[in-house]
Amino acid sequence: MSPSLSTRGAITAGFGRWSCVRILAALVLLAAAVMKTAQLATVPVLGEGLFHARWFVFCLIEFELGFALWLLAGPFPKPTRLAVIALFSVFGLVSLYKALSGEASCGCFGAAKVDPRFTAALDAALATLAVLFPPKTVQAVPTPKKFALGLVVWALAGVPVVLAALSTRTEALSALGRVHISSNGRRTIELEPDKWTGGAIPILSHIEPAEVRRRLEEGTWTVLFFQRDCLDCQGQIRTLARQRASDTDGDIVCVELPPYGDRTALPAGPLYVRLSDQYDWYIETPALFSAVRLR
Repeated sequence: MSPSLSTRGAITAGFGRWSCVRILAALVLLAAAVMKTAQLATVPVLGEGLFHARWFVFCLIEFELGFALWLLAGPFPKPTRLAVIALFSVFGLVSLYKALSGEASCGCFGAAKVDPRFTAALDAALATLAVLFPPKTVQAVPTPKKFALGLVVWALAGVPVVLAALSTRTEALSALGRVHISSNGRRTIELEPDKWTGGAIPILSHIEPAEVRRRLEEGTWTVLFFQRDCLDCQGQIRTLARQRASDTDGDIVCVELPPYGDRTALPAGPLYVRLSDQYDWYIETPALFSAVRLR
């Protein structure tokens, strides 16, 4: 085999490996963008901090769409490889931070619950593959027509994102907080403690099972809002269970928010109730309130 043919074969092999890496990265970004768009259309984006801001999610979707299209087109392979390494390294660090913070989901794929440990490993794998398999081709420079076509495709792909971002509306809900109405008509109540006055949490009519409501009508309670997949919530429940066992903190009620789990797995002591599934509910958990009434 002549040296020129051997060289061309090596270039083709190297380019093939990099192509697999960039296409895989593009598919991951497209999946994340599509699932975040579905979240914008059907579920309100709630939470504290930058990562939960609706405008930030919108901008992130647009970026993921744009960079995924860039990866599929394949221009400027060497700078693009560096961008892939940097991007997925940052994504991996964010997922690792969320995992260490005890968050149940990374939020990378919209409303789908994905363990941040998994996404941290996925991001690290993609960054590592980009390091191991660099492109071996010359720089591919897009023509002005191809560049303009890419911008048009990106703009068209962003139309559903804009519509999804505008599909959820918010209105006031008296003493409880705010209600967010998604495009499918589902209501999510965002509980706002700063609106609760007079030492009362007006949720009694929404508590299940209904037979415990009469017991909760009287006296004051220590109230914990929790989610089953929240690690900090589990620690708080164990602390309250010990307090209840020593009878140092009076009556304790733990109010579970969806997704619901098996009650038999919870420590004995506190009274466990759930909020009605007539609505979706949101409050930053764990949320602990002392000496409050429930009506």
